[in-house]
Amino acid sequence: MVGKPQPKMGADSQEPSAKPLAQPQPSCGGGQLVRAGKNPDIGPGTLVMLGLDVHLKQIAVVRQIDHSMPQPAQRMDQTELLTWVGKMIHAGAKVFSCYEAGCFGYVLHRLLTEAGVENLVVAPEAWCGAVKTDKRDARELCLRRERYHAGNRRALCVVRVPTVEEEAARSAGRQRERLLKERMRAEKRGASLLLLTGIKAPKGWWRPAAWKKLSAKLSERPRREAGLWQEQALQYETLQSAAKKELEKESAAAHASLPGGVGHLTWRLLSGEILSWERFKNRQEVASYTGLCPRENSSGEHRKTGPINRQGNPRVRTLLIEAVWRLARYEKDWRGFKKFPALLDKSTGSRRRRKAVAAAARLLAIDLWRLATGQTTTAKLGLSREFRGPEASGRAAASVTERVPPA
Repeated sequence: MVGKPQPKMGADSQEPSAKPLAQPQPSCGGGQLVRAGKNPDIGPGTLVMLGLDVHLKQIAVVRQIDHSMPQPAQRMDQTELLTWVGKMIHAGAKVFSCYEAGCFGYVLHRLLTEAGVENLVVAPEAWCGAVKTDKRDARELCLRRERYHAGNRRALCVVRVPTVEEEAARSAGRQRERLLKERMRAEKRGASLLLLTGIKAPKGWWRPAAWKKLSAKLSERPRREAGLWQEQALQYETLQSAAKKELEKESAAAHASLPGGVGHLTWRLLSGEILSWERFKNRQEVASYTGLCPRENSSGEHRKTGPINRQGNPRVRTLLIEAVWRLARYEKDWRGFKKFPALLDKSTGSRRRRKAVAAAARLLAIDLWRLATGQTTTAKLGLSREFRGPEASGRAAASVTERVPPA
């Protein structure tokens, strides 16, 4: 007796894959099991939600069609996913998807966008509490993508995807940071190796002049072993210095003048991390991005604030705090020091100064945002040096030339 023909399954069809991850499980919030019933037809106007849990070799995908129950999770690679999605779009479906930001960058996002998918890259979370599996994460992402599409903007924390140019500019600054860390690693390893022989290496021992004096005092084995780390430290420092000069050159070409304490390197690194100052709509968004806002535990009339939440970009926090200490040296009339005078009072305790510098760094981020978007001037902020680009410098030089009478 001839059995009924089996429908074609897998990435080349619009049916669920023949490789389900496991038996359906309840969602993290409880509820019913996922039932793989008859697959709704996909045609013009069909609403498709996809939750993607991305890994190196495979992607776990959960699909929801027209607000129905999510289908069982499927495994597929990137090529199969794009082919599968392309068939749904060709059939006239509107496809929406999301996946968590991670070490794979934004390549998949750009491929999905080119295919016609409205994709979101979201901040990672513990979606299902203590129980974590790929299919549970993909299912929760799918359900939250549906709520986000329906208008609940709190369902997902969306990450701003940089353009290719913005990503390249940010990567240049981070590459210089990696080179600096590698130089410091080689320096510390060489110093610890010398310490085993009873020699405390001085600061900057790996530099050519210092190493020449130090190596003359070493026996053959320590000189050979420490010399390996000295060569690496010197090599990384050469690469780091070249990258630093290139970044400063780019910033100087874009801005002829910057406030004292905010040098060309700091501004270039900050701009690279933030991507675009115009992304922020108000000062609350700027402060939130820095992660310098205090934690709060309030109920009724009771209000208690704690340390900073550290929820933003850690590199931006470091750059801002370093800039505040430099402003305390070069720009003492900045309005932040009037609000937080403890920063200029050396008799103040270190704990109080640490709290003040975090608050001042948050204020500095807001001031730099206002300067970059043309909402204020350095004079209003109490800064002595102007903030202007090369075109403004050229106009100023031209106006001076016009006022000078001919000889």
